[in-house]
Amino acid sequence: MAQKPTSKHLVVGVDLDGMLLAFTPFFKEFFTCLQAGGNKIGILTARPEADKEQNLSQLKDLGITPDFYVGKPDDTNLPDGVFKAAVCTKLGIDLLFDDFESSNPQMLGDFFATNATTVPFTSWAYDPKGGE
Repeated sequence: MAQKPTSKHLVVGVDLDGMLLAFTPFFKEFFTCLQAGGNKIGILTARPEADKEQNLSQLKDLGITPDFYVGKPDDTNLPDGVFKAAVCTKLGIDLLFDDFESSNPQMLGDFFATNATTVPFTSWAYDPKGGE
């Protein structure tokens, strides 16, 4: 007897700076589509956790309602790549959209050294400030 395929809903993380705020129209639709399909999509940012309410308010004004929000705790000294990799592991994030500080290849290296299962999508080649 053939087995039924199992469907797994995705858990997707999106960085704010250099990603969601650089490509807002795309991510507004992306959030809506993924959530309509039963997937979880939220924010994973190195912005301080203390800025959470302000950032959520900004997202609401943009028409984006994340399923989760994780900011970097003030009491951690982890590099951003390690912090984000650890959160991806803890939350079971399948895909992470992040610019990985576009000019800092160490951040992506730190990420992969800590987490080998989350697939990162990056905008390294895009500079929204035009190289300024």
